[in-house]
Amino acid sequence: MTRVLTIRTDHEDMAAAVRALAPQVTETTLRMMSGEAVEVGSWVRFRWLLSDQTVFWEGVGRCESCRPTDGRHALVLGSLSFDARNEAMFERIQLGAEEGRTTGEHPQVPKEGVRPKPRYSSVPPPPRRALPAPPPPAKLASVVKSALRPKPGAPPAPRPIAASKPMTVTASGELAERARTLSRRLNLAAPSLARGRWTEQRVLEAALRMGIEALEGLVAARDADE
Repeated sequence: MTRVLTIRTDHEDMAAAVRALAPQVTETTLRMMSGEAVEVGSWVRFRWLLSDQTVFWEGVGRCESCRPTDGRHALVLGSLSFDARNEAMFERIQLGAEEGRTTGEHPQVPKEGVRPKPRYSSVPPPPRRALPAPPPPAKLASVVKSALRPKPGAPPAPRPIAASKPMTVTASGELAERARTLSRRLNLAAPSLARGRWTEQRVLEAALRMGIEALEGLVAARDADE
């Protein structure tokens, strides 16, 4: 069952009642005093009366808070709902709140001839200039260049060592054919991952190395006999 709270005022007309009620009303809530506590979350039907007991505004709201104050209870109602007539009165009360509340702080009126300081500057700041381009690198003077030149009699700078080129072994037709045949036999006998490494040029290089080593051995043996 919805509880009914009746607020009796001493106002004789609606205009005075609206001005007094405006500070307690927002777009979503209503603040009011009650002689009895109301459970938070419960629905309440409220009625505001003039001095002659005429109902000038009523509606339904949900209690969002209930706080005891000086023997009474300060209520905050939300989720407000009205019928068509009281919805119009609700909009009138909000208009009265916008025109100015009867209690509370009011904005200070500036003195005549003194303009309030604007929040933002009315004059736009000057545009930022692009940074100048960096100067070109300074050229060395002729005196510095002469100082950096090598002195007479100084040893020349070492030349870079050129990379050695791979040696190419040339052979006659008979040796080339024998090397070709031997490379095929070595590739067939080699493992699968090593096949193709024995080229004709590699066979000739290996034969040349073995021949030179054999000749060196013969020369060393002859020198030993002498």
